[in-house]
Amino acid sequence: MLKSNLPPHHPYLTHYINLVKQDELLKALEASLHFLSELSVADFEGKELYAYADGKWTTQEVLQHIIDTERVMTYRAMRFARKDSTELPGFDENHYSDHSFANQRSMQNILDELELMRKSTIALYQSLNEEQLVFLGTANGNKNCAATLGFFTIGHALHHLNVLQERYGIILRYSQQ
Repeated sequence: MLKSNLPPHHPYLTHYINLVKQDELLKALEASLHFLSELSVADFEGKELYAYADGKWTTQEVLQHIIDTERVMTYRAMRFARKDSTELPGFDENHYSDHSFANQRSMQNILDELELMRKSTIALYQSLNEEQLVFLGTANGNKNCAATLGFFTIGHALHHLNVLQERYGIILRYSQQ
C-alpha cells in the first residue's frame, strides 16, 4: 500500500503520516524496525526518569506511550482488516501512562518490548491484502483504514523520538533510510 493512495483520513493523523519518508507501507515498517532496533540503553543513560517539566512524562514513559499507542493502533488495524464494523472507543493516553509503571521497569526491558511490538506489527501487516488494508472502520468517532493506521504508527514513534531529542536533550542517531 502506498502512502500516496491512502483514503481520506482525520486531519490529526496527517502530521504523523507526513513524518514517514517512505511511500510503501511494508518498506516503511521495515525501515522503522531498523531504527528502533538501533536504540540502546546507552542512548538514554542518566535520562531514563527525566521529564523536561512538571506534569510531563519521563523518557521511559514516552517510550511506553509509543508501545501502548502502537498496540492500540495495531489492534484497530486488525479489527478493520477483518471487516469489523463495530465502532471502537478512544483511549486516554495519560490514564494509560499513569498506570503503565514504566518508571519501575528497566530501560532495556522497554526497548526490547518496543522492538518486539514493531516486529509483531510488521507480521500483521505482511498478512494483509489490499482489500484488508483499505476497509474503513471507526475508532474514537473517526473513519480510518489499517493502512492509514500503519503509517500513523510509524510517524507517531518518529514524532516522540524527535520530542525526546528536542525537549529531553537525548541524542538519538536513527535514519528512515
